[in-house]
Order: sequence, then structure tokens, then C-alpha cells
Amino acid sequence: MPELFRERPVAPQKIGETEAEKFIYAVTVLAWLALPFGVGAIPLLPGGAGLVYCLVAGVILSLTVVSLFAEMHVQPFQTNAL
Repeated sequence: MPELFRERPVAPQKIGETEAEKFIYAVTVLAWLALPFGVGAIPLLPGGAGLVYCLVAGVILSLTVVSLFAEMHVQPFQTNAL
């Protein structure tokens, strides 16, 4: 089973699949959150819905930024063979 937990090769310039995925997802989330502002839909929302959208979008954007800097590594399960 050791072949299942081989270490990944070092990515050139430290930009590998994981970093590229994080960047692509972050840009996509940012584009979707900016879309209502870009088309001018926020001022057309009734009552306080524009403020609610801005607050929710801010939370989503904040969590997206946090996830960009998160280090997530899967550690192989170690068994104690007798």
C-alpha cells in the first residue's frame, strides 16, 4: 500500500494543480459576485436587499480569500505493524 501515498512531485515555481485550482475558483467567485454591480442591478433591488446582498457577498469574498491561503495536506495513515 505504500504506493498509494507517494509524495507529489514539486511543482515548477511552486505553482501546481492545487494553486491553479484555488486561483481559478477565486476568480470565478469574484466574477459572479461582481456581476450584479456590473449590470447595475444593486440599486434596483427593493428595500434593504442591496445591503443584504453586499453583506453576503462580503462574507463569501472573505471566505474565498481565506481559502486561497489555506494549507490543506492529507497525511498518510500510519499503522503500527507488530
